[in-house]
Amino acid sequence: MGVTPPVVPPPRRFPADGATTASPSLSPSPSPTPLRMRLSLLPPALRKRGRVPASKPRPTPPPRPRPLRETTPPTKPRPSTKPHPLSRNHTRLSKTTPPSRRPRPPPGWPRPRAMRKGAGGSRRPRAAGSGPGPGPVAVPLPLPVPGLCPRLRGCPRPLPPLLLALAAAAAILYAAWPAGERGTGGGPPPRAPPSEQDLRSLLGGLHPPRLRDAFLRPLLRERPPGSAGSLAARQHIADRLAALPAGWHLELDAFEATTPRGPVAFASLVATLAPAAPRRLALACHYDTKVLPPGPPPARLPFLGATDSAVPCAMLLELAAALDRPLRRAKDRGAEVTLQLLFLDGEEAFEEWSATDSLYGARHLAARMAATRHGPHGTQITAMSLLVLLDLLGTQHPAIHSHFPRTHHWFLRLVAIEKRLRNLGLLHASPKDQPFFRLSPPPGPVEDDHVPFLQRGVPVLHLIPMPFPWVWHTTEDNEANLHLPTVEDLCKILAAFVAEFLQL
Repeated sequence: MGVTPPVVPPPRRFPADGATTASPSLSPSPSPTPLRMRLSLLPPALRKRGRVPASKPRPTPPPRPRPLRETTPPTKPRPSTKPHPLSRNHTRLSKTTPPSRRPRPPPGWPRPRAMRKGAGGSRRPRAAGSGPGPGPVAVPLPLPVPGLCPRLRGCPRPLPPLLLALAAAAAILYAAWPAGERGTGGGPPPRAPPSEQDLRSLLGGLHPPRLRDAFLRPLLRERPPGSAGSLAARQHIADRLAALPAGWHLELDAFEATTPRGPVAFASLVATLAPAAPRRLALACHYDTKVLPPGPPPARLPFLGATDSAVPCAMLLELAAALDRPLRRAKDRGAEVTLQLLFLDGEEAFEEWSATDSLYGARHLAARMAATRHGPHGTQITAMSLLVLLDLLGTQHPAIHSHFPRTHHWFLRLVAIEKRLRNLGLLHASPKDQPFFRLSPPPGPVEDDHVPFLQRGVPVLHLIPMPFPWVWHTTEDNEANLHLPTVEDLCKILAAFVAEFLQL
């Protein structure tokens, strides 16, 4: 029995991609769909090599002709109208920084606010119209210091430490030895700091017993405006200045004003060394005392106002006496800047502090000076290069701050003078003690006799401790609670400051 060999069909050849000739089929396939499905499961790489018929090729678009640069001008890209996520109320850090790399603030991050100074620590309640202009005294905000601001959006990058050190050194040198208030006209060129020998000779004119016995103690009495005590205190100041060989020109600014307690007579004393000098350094204080509410008869004690402000008045008298000889030399050579002393009346309020019940003498004197001609084109107000106001001085460990950026360079001179005198051992306070003149910001603005002058553009240096002495506006403000070594130290610092300003 013979065996029929099986018929083996010849291998089927598939055409290459793009071929249109069909292979001869051995027999009709009952279902071609399963074969196509199996072929479609193969990877595309096998199809591209010709083993599997590839799918229908996509038509290739014709290449675009490239525009000629010589004939086609470049088109300016249209700016995007879509706002950046960080562009609202913020500035971009850099134009080259991609948006994805810009730092995003954490959710709920507060926006930076300008620092505000509240009423805490203010000597008197703030009243509308009591500052320079229509409202309260406006204290300018500090400018942001590059490198010290928080790392918020839009904050500049910190400067290198070397640049910061150079900028600080330049600022200190710029403010170290000015010849006069900048912007008030030319003056003599600045000189180098006095030598230790000259400084000791200058401070040798101060006499603490004279300050205590001859100048301060006659002022320790009640001195309300219009009273016999006020007249006695004013006469005491005038007599002491008239007895000095320098030859002070004394002028009385007397007037009558309406107060909550009726009409009251006021009188401020103005002492000028050389009235014809073009410019003036004014040192000021008030000599009146506040009328305290009456207490029970057994406890009724007089309010002497030792720190408020008998001590500042005595300090001005001591400075005039200690610097009498160099002041006479400056007057004889016709110095451009002279010294002026203001002893103001009516600083205290009779009832509640307000724009009309306070600063009676300062308001009247500032208005009169602004209306009095001085020189060919100015007034007595514009002749003031600087007004230094002393108040509430006499207790231990005073903390005196700089209140105005315009005069901060003069405050830095006080800081430098105090540090030098401490290091030389010329003060009772040691270098390790807290300084009198602090570089920290003040707790808040203070309304005082400087306000009427500040409103008229006079540069002001306000020397008042903050916080106030614990004896403020109490019957404890007397000689027993004074610290005379601190008073002597402050006199030495101010004497050196006046000598530098006037170039004595």
